[in-house]
Amino acid sequence: MALSSTLRFRSSTESPLPPAKNVEIILHPRIGAPIQTNLVEATGCDLQVRTAKSMSVGSCFQIIQMTGFPPEERQWKGVVHWAAHRVGHCELGLALSTTAPPETLIASTGSFRRQLRFQTKIAAMMQVTGGNKVMPVTVLNYSRGGMCLQTPQPLTIGNEIEVRWTPSRQSANSISQQVVKATVRWVTPIATMSLAGCKMESGNEYPFSEIDVIRTLKSG
Repeated sequence: MALSSTLRFRSSTESPLPPAKNVEIILHPRIGAPIQTNLVEATGCDLQVRTAKSMSVGSCFQIIQMTGFPPEERQWKGVVHWAAHRVGHCELGLALSTTAPPETLIASTGSFRRQLRFQTKIAAMMQVTGGNKVMPVTVLNYSRGGMCLQTPQPLTIGNEIEVRWTPSRQSANSISQQVVKATVRWVTPIATMSLAGCKMESGNEYPFSEIDVIRTLKSG
């Protein structure tokens, strides 16, 4: 396992690090100084954290925390599946092997959302299943089991679609061209374009990460 971590709550007298919540997750790399992150959102098996030090997509870690009653030490395995570099900090999307620690979920407003959305901008090609027309689309965000597309023409709710894209990152756990199958759940026109919210078929978890998230979690 490449990384381990502990989790602790910030003191109420400390100034929070907006927009992060009042929870710190300290990552302890195998080599090097600990990495401090602040919780942004959490729900289910997903965490989004904010840190001053970047971590690469594909980095594995553990969360080690005393939880439950009576308290017992538990461990959560995870992997970085998304990273966004902002001015002065980096935001990371973390996928966990099991549901996040309950204290973390309670501390996050994201716990009211079934799945976190991770912003991206990926050029892809889309085809309605059974149709002949292929159109260019842009993936604006993705979650564990869904995605938002920007399309040049409006889709129809209930359409079954296939989205093809190729990751730019190549590594032992990277993936070649991927075909993502999904069903259109909602459509909203925006100026000359249209947005479509889609639910992926089971087995397509985190389809727009540049690594095979589930395989990486299993391999640790």
